[in-house]
Amino acid sequence: DAVSLERFEEGYRLGVHIADVSHFVQENSLLDQEALERGTSIYYADGVIPMLPVSLSNEACSLKPGEPRLTLSAIMDFDHQANFIAGSLHPSIIKSRRRFTYNEVHDLLGKKKEEKDDPFLQTLTDMHQLSQLLRQKRFQSGSVDFHVPEPEIHMDSADHVKRICISEHNLAHELIEEFMLAANQFVALNLHERGIPCIHRIHEAPNPERLANFNEFIASFGLKVPTPVRSTDFQALLEKIQERPEERVVNTLLLRTMKKARYSEADPGHFCLGFPHYAHFTSPIRRYPDLILHRIVKKYLKRKCPPKEKKGLLSRLAEISEQSTQMEIQAMAIEREVIDLRRAQFMMDKIGTTFHGIITGVTGFGFFVELEEIFVEGLVKISSIMDDYYLFIEPEHRLIGQKRHRCFQIGDRVKVRVADVDLGQKQIDLVVLGQG
Repeated sequence: DAVSLERFEEGYRLGVHIADVSHFVQENSLLDQEALERGTSIYYADGVIPMLPVSLSNEACSLKPGEPRLTLSAIMDFDHQANFIAGSLHPSIIKSRRRFTYNEVHDLLGKKKEEKDDPFLQTLTDMHQLSQLLRQKRFQSGSVDFHVPEPEIHMDSADHVKRICISEHNLAHELIEEFMLAANQFVALNLHERGIPCIHRIHEAPNPERLANFNEFIASFGLKVPTPVRSTDFQALLEKIQERPEERVVNTLLLRTMKKARYSEADPGHFCLGFPHYAHFTSPIRRYPDLILHRIVKKYLKRKCPPKEKKGLLSRLAEISEQSTQMEIQAMAIEREVIDLRRAQFMMDKIGTTFHGIITGVTGFGFFVELEEIFVEGLVKISSIMDDYYLFIEPEHRLIGQKRHRCFQIGDRVKVRVADVDLGQKQIDLVVLGQG
């Protein structure tokens, strides 16, 4: 993808330009059938299983600087307060002027004025300004800003795990994130207003029973969300607990309380983003629903979708949505499995070492601890805690000893020793040494 920005009297003109993958992947071709079957690219620490061939992703559909490329462009006008004014969609040919890394942009935006010397600096500064306005408006309107860190695994040249750290999310990431969200939302709204079906990225409100359990748990911190709940209530809660000791545990449990986002031909909106209409448009090279969306945009750019055509399209979109959701679930499971394997490999030479960590999950068979120093998760089996007989209190996410009433609860800080690493099971066994 590529982004462009112009300033004009009323505000900003943002362009989000996405490689026109649908030009190269013809509907019902063998390549298209394979892409549907895969549904998505799978990413892991040291590689990728692509949805489409690298000859497309790294060449024909790569928006290389100075080379003309076929794209689909979403052009959006915003006023000075980042209120949406108008927009349009166009098949286009662009020539990208510069390829930046996230860190390059972050460094440029963070430098003092006198240190900056880059011909694109003013555009980047304007982009940063617009993205932060969009971000602020989004959270005010109902987007939920979770703070749950993701692991980033670094490999050395010999394919060994060098280190595991928290994935960085800086101002440059936020800039692109806001522009992609704006484009996704605009395309979904454009098609909705014209009565044209598409694959939506939907997220429904949480199940009332799970919400009641969540409320029961956070009551111990003097917190509560109302029922029926709105996404703005969740955002208000997360803002309230920022920098408080319970911030991490509340974020984690709230995320688990939410339903999973999925693809659908229906359009109930996206609860967690607070968007009434939302679709995936910006990554057709790695997500099949985006590729379908591009085809729909191009097909109905200048014509309506008659009722008979609409009926057939909705039926086909329902099938593709189900397939794409299932393949996304499978891809996420594979990505998690690779992370677990890499974490286990990293801990092989650390058996006997002591760490501090935070309890991130409690079950009837033990509790999971995320080690503070190295961002790795291991399991303390209940059978390894010999001082008492422990009962699992599920609504409180707590294990409690029957005689001594010693307690282990999600969010507690503990001291542990690495007891064993099972590479086959991708499991790290810990022994608890103390609390606090």
